[in-house]
Amino acid sequence: MLLTRQAIFDTGLQVSGYTVQYYVDEQVRLSPSELSGRLMETGIEHLASQHPVYIGCHLDDTEALIDLCSPLPRFGLHLVHDPERAADIRDVAWLCAQRDLGLVLSFTDAAHVRSAPLAQADIALLDGDAPESADLSAWAERFKAYKAHPGASGLGTENAFNIARDAGCVRFQGNFLAESSQWEGESIPRGLLSPMAVLARMQKDDVTVQDVEQVVRSDAMLGYRLLRWVNSAYYGLSIEVESIEHAIVYLGVEQLRRWLSLMSMSRLQPTSVELLTMAAIRGRMAELLAPRMRLDQGKAFAAGLFSLLDAITRVPMTTLVEALPLGPDVRRALLGQGGPYAELLHTIREYENGRWEGVQNGPVDGDTLGATYLKAVEWTEVQHLSANG
Repeated sequence: MLLTRQAIFDTGLQVSGYTVQYYVDEQVRLSPSELSGRLMETGIEHLASQHPVYIGCHLDDTEALIDLCSPLPRFGLHLVHDPERAADIRDVAWLCAQRDLGLVLSFTDAAHVRSAPLAQADIALLDGDAPESADLSAWAERFKAYKAHPGASGLGTENAFNIARDAGCVRFQGNFLAESSQWEGESIPRGLLSPMAVLARMQKDDVTVQDVEQVVRSDAMLGYRLLRWVNSAYYGLSIEVESIEHAIVYLGVEQLRRWLSLMSMSRLQPTSVELLTMAAIRGRMAELLAPRMRLDQGKAFAAGLFSLLDAITRVPMTTLVEALPLGPDVRRALLGQGGPYAELLHTIREYENGRWEGVQNGPVDGDTLGATYLKAVEWTEVQHLSANG
């Protein structure tokens, strides 16, 4: 079983929750109770973070999934509304309300909302790649008397997001933040020069322990965050690391240069913190998958981490790669010019977007990708704890 999640954003582009997609081989027929068991075995609880999680499911599987979600904090269901089964959906909504579970309803047609249990839903998403402003305005207007937050999904561009927001929607889903865009400007803004300088320093092949220590000691907050990170439950140390020197010796240069790269990116003033989350997950996935494709792990981590750097900084990728001492293979991957690291990035994007056919036909088997994705999510949550300390 493969799992991935997609963020739901509020008007300020902060994450208000995640929907979860899962994939089971079509040749494997699972009963609702077997499906519930497989989700737990796969580790769906690792996708929760501190935000609500809504599991996408078929209507016939909801009873078992309600039982699965009930003991898990912040879990709920995500259903595509079917007007022909409106009565069944109302029953599911009632059960979710009784169990205090969240519910997201998705609609492919705004007219279907008439038969939907809006009083019990948390979020109602109208799917549309390029929705008309007038349609979305009428959609958002319907929800003023209900609990459900009106939203739009399938938003593929920043312009589509702006249209939906201006029409009155308050929840948004899609790749509008991460899709490649032609950002204006040929130079890096002055406010980003300092963290970009650290990023550049950490990408050099000859980084030493002294380089890492100098960067950490130049910023008291970095030292605090480093100690918080190394003493987290993720590492499970039996004794507490109390000094920067001890932390550097324990973690080593390679782990620290990657951590410092991530900390520097957190200072690049992204429009949404979720972009940093996605970049970190990509970097960690790329690092763990690199041996499977006979690639260098350090270069793979850089390719994954920096794959969203243009969206984070709103600076063209062509400008950014000139500011970073990256190898030719990584540069080509970031510029969309092909190569082995580009193939690795494509595989990761296919997985994170739930394009399961592409995953199954890729260079890494689906089970390995699924396990790696969950490990990367867990690792990223630990990094955020240290970054927000």
